[in-house]
Amino acid sequence: MITASTAAALATFALLWWAQVAVPGPNFVRITNAALLGSRRAAMSTAAGVATGNAMWCVIALSGAAIFQQHPELRQIIACVGVAYFTWLGAKMLHRAVTRRPTTTPAPGLASGNRTFVQGFTSASLNPQSLVYFTAAIVSGFHDLRLGLSIVLVLIVLAVTLVWYEVITRLLDSVPARDAFKRARPMIETVFGVMLLAGAVKLALPLLAR
Repeated sequence: MITASTAAALATFALLWWAQVAVPGPNFVRITNAALLGSRRAAMSTAAGVATGNAMWCVIALSGAAIFQQHPELRQIIACVGVAYFTWLGAKMLHRAVTRRPTTTPAPGLASGNRTFVQGFTSASLNPQSLVYFTAAIVSGFHDLRLGLSIVLVLIVLAVTLVWYEVITRLLDSVPARDAFKRARPMIETVFGVMLLAGAVKLALPLLAR
């Protein structure tokens, strides 16, 4: 049975995770780009991949992140790959914005669900900062982590992520939104590109400080 204090801790965890998800970052860029260039279905497939990647980090944090404690070099390797991946994505978007080259994308609704899911999962799983967040939130908010409570935490991560991006993609799934995007596309892709490069820098700084 969930006590009042545990319920309050779960509500706080959900609220803090929503704030974390709502802050624009690499995952936000991936999903909104899929919504505006592809379809809401492609965007939600990407969001499902992102949610799965985030849930993976939550599970690792719940397990005590023992593997990362015993082998800290693994986290550095993931961070290095993440830096390279986000740098590549950011540079690609900036190049497209500057040259105004058209993007070859499938017609709305025809994008491969498997491909967009993998893209979302890759974006989330290459950002080990989520592990830091989940570890801090779980350690500070919960003291008696049983299996049932751990499952609830993972479900909260999945639900909050999917519900938030469901709202975002529905807002973007309209003709006026798409027309506005076409007009402002170079500026938007510039902003998204800079955001991705900033994410790469944020991941790289701890590595450079070592």
